[in-house]
Amino acid sequence: MTDILRFRDDEAVDHPAVTVDAFLEQTNANAVRIEPGDDARDLLPQIGQIKLVEVNFPVFGDGRGYSAARILREAGYEG
Repeated sequence: MTDILRFRDDEAVDHPAVTVDAFLEQTNANAVRIEPGDDARDLLPQIGQIKLVEVNFPVFGDGRGYSAARILREAGYEG
């Protein structure tokens, strides 16, 4: 099991982070975990619903998480 490191715990999250696919299927989810290979653009229609984004960096030097974060920031996500 992987330990999860969170940098911001100042905003309450009602549910634990779920995968991108599960987030898109659930109406009550507000935390999402982006894995390498997930397309952050899939989250853009629900960006206002997201309170927490966890990004998985499985190995040092894997920059896909930074790309996902940039997509969300440029779309207006401020969390």
